[in-house]
Amino acid sequence: MLVAALIAAAVCTATLLVLVPVLRRSAVLDHPGFRSSHAVPTPRGGGIALALGITMAALVTDRSRVTGTVVAGLMVAGLVGLAEDLRGVPIGRRLVVHLFVGLTLVSIMPFDRPVWRVVVGAVVLILVVVAVINAVNFMDGINGISAATGLVGGLAYAAIGSSAHDHSLVILGAAVAAASAAFAPWNVPRARVFLGDVGSYALGAALAGCLVVAVRAGQPLEAAVGPLALYFADTGTVLARRLARREPWREPHRLHAYQRLTNTGLSHAAVSAAVLVCTAAVSGLGLVSLGDRFPSRLFADLLAVVLIAGYLVSPSLRRAAVQA
Repeated sequence: MLVAALIAAAVCTATLLVLVPVLRRSAVLDHPGFRSSHAVPTPRGGGIALALGITMAALVTDRSRVTGTVVAGLMVAGLVGLAEDLRGVPIGRRLVVHLFVGLTLVSIMPFDRPVWRVVVGAVVLILVVVAVINAVNFMDGINGISAATGLVGGLAYAAIGSSAHDHSLVILGAAVAAASAAFAPWNVPRARVFLGDVGSYALGAALAGCLVVAVRAGQPLEAAVGPLALYFADTGTVLARRLARREPWREPHRLHAYQRLTNTGLSHAAVSAAVLVCTAAVSGLGLVSLGDRFPSRLFADLLAVVLIAGYLVSPSLRRAAVQA
């Protein structure tokens, strides 16, 4: 685990030292727009370094089929993200690639159950993978938020893997956490580079892969979903609200809870720190399910729901407090 973390951090850092000047000279820049939270053009594509860090760490320290499949998935997702960063890719083609990534990751699941259960389970997991990839992309809108989620999520999945004695999950979780931590200084408090779609898609695929490996290891749903629960809640409520209002759901917006928090005057660092703390708390509460004690598990689940609900309503509470 330690070796994987060191490799991921070293590769990510070394790549960024070379990559950022290249992106700037090549004018691969993210220009401010309606959805943007930045005011000046900033290089995008730094996620190449994060993806390479995770890939190298995972392949060097664990050559299992499970780890290789997850790495393949994140590389495919990252490549379509890179194409989007450089020249744009139609949403339909991106969706097809994401579905392919989901199918790739789900291929590691055992197929010793009745056929109908295998098919239903595979379809559900593929849709979950697609949802994770896109949720991470949608939530990558302020400095530090993706690095915070990757760090906490990676550590949580490494802990789940340790409890389940699943070496692949430990390695993948450690690699994701370390690469995210290495990327953070380049993105917060002042962004010298953004992940770009290449990074958000690759990170999303890596976290989705960790989720699938946790499910494959027979871990409780709360533990497997915990690191991503806040992202699911934020993106899910925004999508539901826009569909209910018959708004064009694919158009850029600033309706996510984290975006509305920054609109109240909080800094990117403060909001990202809040997301980190909330995600860590929900992930920790999810780990309670590993003990399989019903009363404590139920209490932890309810508390996690309360924390996520608190996050979702926090922009309104913050706005009311500021205006008072």
